[in-house]
Amino acid sequence: MKRKLLLPVLFLVLILSLLFSFEALAKPDPAGSFDVFQKEDLSAAEYDNIARFVFSSIKNDSFDPELYKFLARDPLPRFVILSVSDGKERYLDYYASEKGLRAAIENAVSKIPDDLKDSASFVTVSLAGDFERIESPDTKEYINLDPGIEGIFVDGKVFLPSRLLFSGFLDNKGMLSVNDLPHEEKGFLATFMGFFRPEEKKELYKFTTLSLFTDGKEVLPLYRGHGVFRDLNEDLLQERIDIAAGYLADAVEPSGKFRYSYQPEKDRYNSGYNILRHCGTLYSMLEVFERSGNYRILEKAELAIDYLMDQISENTLKGTEVALVEEGGAVKLGGNGLAIVALAKYSEVTGNMEYLAVMQRLAKWMELTQADNGNFTIHKMAYPSGQVSSFISSFYPGEAILSLVRLYSLDRDPVWLDVAEKASKYLINVRDRRKTVRNIPHDHWLLYGLNDLYRYRKDPLFVTHSLKIADAIISRQNSNRKVADWNGGYYIPPGSTPTATRTEGLCAAFRLALESGHSEKAEQYLDAIKRGVAFQLNTQIGKENAWFFPAPGRALGGFRKDLTESEIRIDYVQHNISALKGLLGIMKRGEDDNFEK
Repeated sequence: MKRKLLLPVLFLVLILSLLFSFEALAKPDPAGSFDVFQKEDLSAAEYDNIARFVFSSIKNDSFDPELYKFLARDPLPRFVILSVSDGKERYLDYYASEKGLRAAIENAVSKIPDDLKDSASFVTVSLAGDFERIESPDTKEYINLDPGIEGIFVDGKVFLPSRLLFSGFLDNKGMLSVNDLPHEEKGFLATFMGFFRPEEKKELYKFTTLSLFTDGKEVLPLYRGHGVFRDLNEDLLQERIDIAAGYLADAVEPSGKFRYSYQPEKDRYNSGYNILRHCGTLYSMLEVFERSGNYRILEKAELAIDYLMDQISENTLKGTEVALVEEGGAVKLGGNGLAIVALAKYSEVTGNMEYLAVMQRLAKWMELTQADNGNFTIHKMAYPSGQVSSFISSFYPGEAILSLVRLYSLDRDPVWLDVAEKASKYLINVRDRRKTVRNIPHDHWLLYGLNDLYRYRKDPLFVTHSLKIADAIISRQNSNRKVADWNGGYYIPPGSTPTATRTEGLCAAFRLALESGHSEKAEQYLDAIKRGVAFQLNTQIGKENAWFFPAPGRALGGFRKDLTESEIRIDYVQHNISALKGLLGIMKRGEDDNFEK
């Protein structure tokens, strides 16, 4: 009896094995079969037309017949991936592989559901190529990818480079566990045969893409998931400042506290806070309101002021009333300084002098803790015990100097200029005396302070030192590197905020150099500013890439930590806004009443 059953069972296993083999053969095998356009294949205009053709095809709109003919003449096998969003939810991907670009596009478009075609607002067109089969993760748990440059084709499913980068599948070294990727549910047949073929390996390839974003109006080339902006014009800068300010406004809680740090790939807010960064962020929002007149930004900024005021304690020092910004049992020189900078900007843009007395008491503490040689003797102290910490910040004195000059612009009390001038000369003649261009601190706050101070105290020492710092900054800027999107940034790999702070400082140095007759230096700084801003825009989450994240609306406008790490922190956004606004002010200097500031 057993022998009679054995033959049918073996026959069934054989049939199932064959079927399973046919199933495996049906999977696309892209290795060596598909190309991606090289730069010399098409002009920028022709690339744009491909994106427009795709959008028109999705919307079933008319398009240029000549373009249709051009696409029809393309003889090469192509692998096209279309990422489509309705402007509310994240991108959904549809792909097709055909001989000829027109056929591949039409096949991919045919897979998009009709309701999504009707509501499609944003589309990314990716032409994939350079497929390379790599070792199965069954024998190698992790594979290494160039983040944002290389994607994965595994078991018939495509993961775009941007999808891997912006979904958190890669670690900060570009390592990927393929087993962590979401896969299609296996059918009964594949699951059943898995018991008989446990050594079956995944079909795994990596590939690169040439990608274009379109909203049906403009076309933007993408690299590493970010836009490649062809022209840093005023409209672009204003648009990018506005969406960044919108991110900050959305981050203000009813209490006036900011949602400090956000992980967009996980749609998760992180814990932690820093009142100095709160003040700096508040200042940047008021800078935006100053130019835009957007009262939503002002309303949220006023909530943030309320929170700041709750962190200010009243005290006495040497028999004089003073005020202190206190957080976590600590008072910092930079906290008092940046609080004044923010509140002074509020008074300037609204005409409301409600906080003038508080600013004066904050400044009085700085004055009373200044040594005769101009050094600020306390950078950090415990509160309320008053125990002074040995901690010294490179940036707190510059913040203090700027705040004192800004306060003077409101109340015209010369004592604030005296304190600022003494502090500046201490930094120049003592702290930085033996510093060279190679090792002087890239102190953007001091550049702000010296620029403002020079308006009232025309000491050439301030100009000389500012130029020295600015020369040091531009000497360290990445230029003509092999990695295309590192150009203009600072550090290796470059970071968003280190670049933004230096760009801010250069904007102040540009203005001072121009006013003091150093026009050649000013042009050098302006060139570095433009390259810095171009890099900074690489790290902003805009309409071209927000839709790769699970909650696009919460990510839109934020500036990521760098090109491969997506954390957004309020100070990242703050410094980038100020840098972009600095360049915009330079571009508009013929019509900008606030250029000097």
